[in-house]
Amino acid sequence: MIEAFFIRVAGRLVAERFQRAVAWILAGFALLAIVAALVATVWGGVRLWMHFHDAEVVELHEERREAAASDAREISAEERAIDAVTNLQAEREREEAIAKAEATEVAKPPELRAVVPPTTIARRCAQLLRTYSSEQLAKMPAYQEKCR
Repeated sequence: MIEAFFIRVAGRLVAERFQRAVAWILAGFALLAIVAALVATVWGGVRLWMHFHDAEVVELHEERREAAASDAREISAEERAIDAVTNLQAEREREEAIAKAEATEVAKPPELRAVVPPTTIARRCAQLLRTYSSEQLAKMPAYQEKCR
């Protein structure tokens, strides 16, 4: 039946003695076209399946990563809160100690007040020399008084 169809098509294209050969060639091309269409359909189906499968795998991975990250974020938030409270307490204690030391020094007579050792003054002067330019140092009264 199919052969008859191709022989009829070939009969219109070529002479009678070549009809059977042309029919087989046309049938081969038709078969090749059908196979190519099937391969393209299967390939497209596989590609479509892979697209959705990959999207599902990526989504699952993102969900797992987000779950692990949310636990870490909670722990990190707790640690930041504890650090903030600890730092605030340390800052208050430092400010209170400074205020107490200043009050104690002011209450003493001038001859009994603490004196800064010359090595400390020299170290601070050297640090100022490394940090600031000569123009900036010329504008600093504390540097002019202690380091010159």
